Amino acid sequence: MRAAPDHHVATEDGFTLVELLIYTMLLAIVLVIVGGFMFNSISSSNTIRTTSQASTEGQLIASSLQAGIENATAVTGTDYPDGSALVMARVATRGATLDWQCEAWYYSAADKAVYTTTTHPAVAITLPTGGPKGSWSLLGDGIVPVTDGTGPLALHGTSYSASLDIDLPVTKSQPVHIEMTAYMRTDPSELVSAPCF
Repeated sequence: MRAAPDHHVATEDGFTLVELLIYTMLLAIVLVIVGGFMFNSISSSNTIRTTSQASTEGQLIASSLQAGIENATAVTGTDYPDGSALVMARVATRGATLDWQCEAWYYSAADKAVYTTTTHPAVAITLPTGGPKGSWSLLGDGIVPVTDGTGPLALHGTSYSASLDIDLPVTKSQPVHIEMTAYMRTDPSELVSAPCF
């Protein structure tokens, strides 16, 4: 007896051109959606990072100025025509024995930055002719004056009874505004400015 012949119908395995186009379009849609989520995530992360950096710089500047003014026996300030400002103070040092140092903070309108320097033992501080860049420590940059025309450091009162308004609009990609007032807490019997100014 003979076996029955095997009849196989030849079929073509694979996708048609229409199926390939549909799958490609679906893949493109999924990639666009996922890419949008990733772009928004990266953009949000960058905004949070720069806002945090601006806030940290503003708080560093404000706390440096506040500590200096509150521990000062005398404070003086100079406003320059270009919008820059210099604040100097004779400050008690932090230590076991009472000692003095001179501290200065300079807002450079050209650099949009705040710089600081300290001399210990207390010696008068002068602003270098080329500006503080390089010789003073940079506290923060990206600081622009507020729109009312006042600079970020506004000293009020006399050198022995002063308050310092600190208005720091720190602008990286997201603006952060830090505003505070620091007051001298010195006993009137200890009001001395020499040798700082």
